[in-house]
Order: sequence, then C-alpha cells, then structure tokens
Amino acid sequence: PPNCFQNVFTETEINTNSLSVTNVIPVNDTRAFPDIQFTCNGIITNWIIGITQNQDTSKHYPNIYLKRSSELIHALTVDISAATSSNGNVYNFTSDIEVEYGDILVINVTTNSNPMYYQQYNGPLNYELDSSNGLIPLEHNDYPLISVITSELLVIS
Repeated sequence: PPNCFQNVFTETEINTNSLSVTNVIPVNDTRAFPDIQFTCNGIITNWIIGITQNQDTSKHYPNIYLKRSSELIHALTVDISAATSSNGNVYNFTSDIEVEYGDILVINVTTNSNPMYYQQYNGPLNYELDSSNGLIPLEHNDYPLISVITSELLVIS
C-alpha cells in the first residue's frame, strides 16, 4: 500500500469529515489496537489526531506507543502546544519515529491525563495490556481519532 498504516485517513479527509464524526467519547485508559498495525518498515513523519477540546495544562498528556512483540516503544506525547491545527479539532504533530512491520498502536492515558478521543462503536476490537504487555480483549470497539503519515524504508541487500 502507499502508506504502511492500516485504516489510514488523510488530513484532508479528517478536516472534511470532522463534523460528521458522531458519538465522540473521551477515553482515560490504556488501549491497544492489534487491528491497527503497520504493514511495512518505515518512518512516521506526521501524526494527525482529533481533539475536541482544549487540553488542561495542569494535567499529564496522553502518550502513544508502538507495541513490538512484548516491548512498548514511546512514539509521541500528545501535547497540543507542540502541534499545528488546521481547524481547531484536528492537530498535526511532526516526528520521525521508526516503525517495523507488525508494530501495533497503543494509546496510554492515565487517570490524571487529558483524554484521547474515540469514535464510539465504529472501530476494531480494543484491548488492554497485561503486566507483560500481552493483549486482553475488551468489550469496546471504539476507533481512536488518529492517523499517521509514513515514509516506507527501502531495504537494500
């Protein structure tokens, strides 16, 4: 595929359809999404994240991780002061984070954090992590309002 992140939306599509997103809910826990994974080795250059209200600067910020086997790799702290916004609800974060084929998206929100926002009911099955970063299915199928832009790494042998 042209982008190695499954379930990808462009920033233009998110901006165009941002008012069409219904049942947006704040989520304050850690969730993993094995159905939202990277399908190539590459570099994430941009994160596009939907946030529906201003963040409280007295609270912690959500963190995004990549789950690679049983290891969690910190990818991004969702602090909107470090991002640009095109419409007030969609924020573009720039970073250069390397991803590998099969990496899984994990969003960690603690009880004293600003929430992440999800489209309720329309996503893949959500999971939590056990103490060794194994996956435990939840009864939620909410979709995080997040996408990425990646550049594929070419392997020369």
